[in-house]
Amino acid sequence: MKYILSVFLLFIIYSCKQKQENAKITTIDSVADTPDSVTNIQHQNEFLITDTSFGKINKTTSYTELLNIFGKNNLQDTINYIAEGTDSIIVTKVYSNTPKEIIISWHKFHTAISTVDCYQPNAPYHTADGLKIGSTLESLLKTNGKKITFTGTSWDYGGMISSYHNGKYNNSKIYFRLTSSEDASDSIMGDHELNTDMPLVKQNLKKIYISNISLTLRNSR
Repeated sequence: MKYILSVFLLFIIYSCKQKQENAKITTIDSVADTPDSVTNIQHQNEFLITDTSFGKINKTTSYTELLNIFGKNNLQDTINYIAEGTDSIIVTKVYSNTPKEIIISWHKFHTAISTVDCYQPNAPYHTADGLKIGSTLESLLKTNGKKITFTGTSWDYGGMISSYHNGKYNNSKIYFRLTSSEDASDSIMGDHELNTDMPLVKQNLKKIYISNISLTLRNSR
């Protein structure tokens, strides 16, 4: 009788422990799969720019996949003029005329993507470092860790970065273009080369900001 009672007590103790372990597993799984956590991951993927992807777009994304991701009504093929208006290419706009607008340039039309660009104010796209449209040259310089050389702003080729001087973005596929605010010094505008070591530029680090972010997935054409 004592033997049977001991076995019965051991069975009850084991059953209680098993229920506790199952409860722990259920709690962990339920936290990992909450709608909020899944939504956050999806939003990070949707707006994050890396060296290999622009949101949900990468080197292998096809036009059919773009239709599936964004929907036919959110894609628009249009003409984009380049080289001071002397040449033009057909590009695809996504979410045209909204803060989420991006421009897709093709290596082979509707077959292979060359670059993805965003430039709209308040665009949600950003790098892992938090750089986005409107981020100041001061922030870009801090992230890069080395001086930056660029052309003066406010002309056709203004704000083009020519060197990161072996900083973080030296070999990156992510490219930034700069512009300046209305209260910036006139001396930083125009067709000449500038760098962040220059006293004039240092005085305007918070008045020069990112106006365009581009990711190169293939060499154009």
